Amino acid sequence: MSLAKVTKFCSNIDQLHSFKDICFRVLSLCNSKSLKEGICVHSPIIKLSLQHDLYLTNNLLSLYTKCFGVKCARHLFDEMPGRDVVSWTGMLSGYVRNGCHDEALDFFDSMIVYGQCPNEYTLSSVLRSCSFLGELDHGTRVQTYVIKFGFESNQFLGSSLIDLYTKCGCTEDPYRIFRCMGSGDTVSWTAMISSLVEARKWSQAVGHYMEMLSTGVPPNEYTFVKLLEAACAVGLSFGKLLHAHLIVLGMRLKVVLKTAIVNMYSKCQKMEDAIRVSKQTPEYDVLLWTSIISGFAQSLRVAEAVAALHEMELSGVVPNDFTYSSLLKSCSAISSLELGNQIHSRLIKSGLEDDTSAESALVDMYMKCSDLVEDAFESAWLYNLTKCRHLDFFDFWFN
Repeated sequence: MSLAKVTKFCSNIDQLHSFKDICFRVLSLCNSKSLKEGICVHSPIIKLSLQHDLYLTNNLLSLYTKCFGVKCARHLFDEMPGRDVVSWTGMLSGYVRNGCHDEALDFFDSMIVYGQCPNEYTLSSVLRSCSFLGELDHGTRVQTYVIKFGFESNQFLGSSLIDLYTKCGCTEDPYRIFRCMGSGDTVSWTAMISSLVEARKWSQAVGHYMEMLSTGVPPNEYTFVKLLEAACAVGLSFGKLLHAHLIVLGMRLKVVLKTAIVNMYSKCQKMEDAIRVSKQTPEYDVLLWTSIISGFAQSLRVAEAVAALHEMELSGVVPNDFTYSSLLKSCSAISSLELGNQIHSRLIKSGLEDDTSAESALVDMYMKCSDLVEDAFESAWLYNLTKCRHLDFFDFWFN
């Protein structure tokens, strides 16, 4: 080969490596920001026969699962000339992220049949699907791979197994798994506390929290969220102690934590405290508003509950079925058919009247607030009411 041809060959190789580097950078950027524009590199990858580069194609597969859905990603996966554990795990994670849990379990079985050994990330993803579906048998089979490949001490996998057994109603297995994990970390301790709360073992959850502190493992916001749920059953004193502790720790009051505190005070009928906490940060969501409305409704402060609903809607947050159910329960408690009818009309307008929670609350409200004669005319009255755009719910109630 002449020197000129060698020089040209080397130049082409350098250009190819340079192009691959550009593709890596584009895909990495687009993956981090979920940008669909990264798909532009797919065509030149094929033209330059770079699809055999697993690092490149795995990044491309990740972009497909994030931006174009699992159907398109699976098409790419099936066309890949070579696959490794990262390829299989990336596709499996895509199924899980998109809520395709049955497909995720089938895909994991296919991975095993093809002789590919799962890693801890593979097992973590498939355990999430097992927990979501309540697939205890499938989950126990996954646990055998956890043991087989030496991941028993993996804190994250241990937490996933605790969550699985808890959601499947197993009471002893979560504690056994936790004890096999050694000293544990914040995630595993929180998972164990969560399992005890879900099993309604309030005192054991509190004791586990005290043990967590004594071992020097710091709680996080999700630890407090689960403990505050237990505080609704244990009592207000414990709830206040938790509130004080998270303040001392300087825990940032994100909306999920704020909602848990507000919910605790609301269920203990300490609405002034609940409102005070809700105003400490500007972030609100439908769960937080519903906790406030539910607290007023449970305390039979119905006018304040309706006012909170009005404020919620003015802020741009859309009520859900649980928001309306809380108000309907208060209508039943004070025997207010007029308010109940108004809420029913809003449920119809929102398309939520067929929801199980709302439907049960409606049946209870009409059984407690109306007689047979009123029931006969209720459907026709509601139909006309929903057509009356000039009749305002809040004017009706406050006037």
